[in-house]
Amino acid sequence: MEKEVFAKTFGFESYEDLIDHSREVHTEGDISWYVTGCPDGKWAAWDEAEISRDRVEVFNTEEEAREFLQLGWGFRNPM
Repeated sequence: MEKEVFAKTFGFESYEDLIDHSREVHTEGDISWYVTGCPDGKWAAWDEAEISRDRVEVFNTEEEAREFLQLGWGFRNPM
């Protein structure tokens, strides 16, 4: 999926805008995992390994999104 289309799916004007509203939770090699505060008030948990809407989980809070990444991926030292 094109990065700009991916960003617009979550209500952002551009991929750069999406990244500006994101917090990096973990990095491994050249892949980063993020939580993103979306314009609708929800929080998205996603990674750059494959930009695709079906690889994103959406939560009500940032804490829930972070917990999903920590538990799902087993990050020991989240950022």
